[in-house]
Amino acid sequence: MKLKFTKAKILFSIVLTIVFFTGTAQLPGFKRLSATGFAGNQGLRQISTNKYITISNYGTAQSLSCWTNMFNLIWEKTFNVTQFAMMEAIQTKDKNIVLMGIASNNLTIVKFDTLGNILYTKRYTNVSGNITMSTIAPAVGNDTGFILGGGNCVGANFLIKCDANGNVLWSKQFNNFMFSASKNATSIVHSGTGYLVASDVMTSTVTAIATDAAVMRIDAAGNLQWYKQLSMPADREMPRQLIRRSNNAFSLLCSTGYNNGTELVYFFDSTLTNVSYKKYSSSLNINIFSGVADNSGGLIIDGAHAVNASINKGLLFRVDGSGNILWQKQSDPAPGTFNTGFGYMIKNNSNYIFTAVTAFTSTGFGIGVIDVNGNGLCQNSASSITSTSVNPFTITTPSVMVTNIPVIVTATSFTNPLAAFTPSVYCGITTGVSEMSLIESINIYPNPSSGLVNFNFKSDLNGSLLKISNAMGAIISEQKISAEDFALDFSNYASGIYNITILGTNGTYTKKIVIQK
Repeated sequence: MKLKFTKAKILFSIVLTIVFFTGTAQLPGFKRLSATGFAGNQGLRQISTNKYITISNYGTAQSLSCWTNMFNLIWEKTFNVTQFAMMEAIQTKDKNIVLMGIASNNLTIVKFDTLGNILYTKRYTNVSGNITMSTIAPAVGNDTGFILGGGNCVGANFLIKCDANGNVLWSKQFNNFMFSASKNATSIVHSGTGYLVASDVMTSTVTAIATDAAVMRIDAAGNLQWYKQLSMPADREMPRQLIRRSNNAFSLLCSTGYNNGTELVYFFDSTLTNVSYKKYSSSLNINIFSGVADNSGGLIIDGAHAVNASINKGLLFRVDGSGNILWQKQSDPAPGTFNTGFGYMIKNNSNYIFTAVTAFTSTGFGIGVIDVNGNGLCQNSASSITSTSVNPFTITTPSVMVTNIPVIVTATSFTNPLAAFTPSVYCGITTGVSEMSLIESINIYPNPSSGLVNFNFKSDLNGSLLKISNAMGAIISEQKISAEDFALDFSNYASGIYNITILGTNGTYTKKIVIQK
């Protein structure tokens, strides 16, 4: 492809909003990803150095969205919640995205490539009853498949191992006969060459729906290696998330359900034999939702904390490897009269990124970022939670029956209603090169184009490398930039989406251009 340099007058153009930046810019304290009601957040994952995916619900629809590292929208797939209730999304070893949820009371999988194209959809029916809870994890090792977990009211914990194409390799049920009520797998993490699986166990010992937590370890073939049940007197313990800490130890975050002023975290050592716990309490409601390991064997945990009888704020606190609180903060990414909370959290280099949500308002779902000391919050204030570890708890190893379960796999499809996003920075300071200056610095027009595409740079990028690649990522042209205004001729290329990447001294910029003939 030959560069055609011109001295054309700078024209008004539509600037693409898809921008990657890998230089010195940092995320603001909070960025709102939608100006409309966007109350739910079901997931946050990093799928490459410069891309994230989220799951959110708004109104009658749920959306899987892919974002740049500055959380500008790349693509989104939306489904009606009456068809498909999204639960979790992961990236498998083949670099594709697997979205898991519930449709017609059955596990449902939609697999996407990194461009958002649907590769297949499948539904998994457990013949013993409807599915009440579910979770998903990538397969261990170099396996490109995934493992599904769930349960139902008449069955027990079950795990379904699938290959990259969604075909069932094995499916097993792990039934603790101590109690006849449901047991549901809620979280799966890798442990060596196998998996750790957390589940609830309905006990009926304290209230009609009292719950214990359980953890089991299975190998890659689904063979049970051990099973432990954790019982806290007079509490309902609903496992939320298993977390591998930096010292190869693990923690299990639990909701205590009826004790609204208290939440619970179990701490396993690296041998998975010694277990301790901490209860985190407040005079008002506290809810812990997600956590991530720091680099010192501890955790950073988030959730919501009541500041009065009707208003919650987002809660963040850091603990050491024994669960002792190192710092605690609360923040409100919206006006103080709204209920807010923090959700899924991931670690990115030295920072921690988490979802922020304001319920029942138009303020919407957003993204926040902090460092290991909690710096970065806006409307920051002190929290008032305390930790205790004085109540006794027991660990039992009940008899567990492992059986193969039949699973029926069928194809399915969904409609894709449109959804609109209006990102805006709510608060916080962006340092380095701002994302708006990046957007304004490069004009590419027209878009779509039938062949000739004009480039205009408002900043000096002479000497930068310009690469052009197709939708599959194959580079079809690269050259040095030597002018502020020039044109490229795409008329010899097929219709489709092409990536324009500019590698400059201050960062990397990527835009997409559509060729339509």
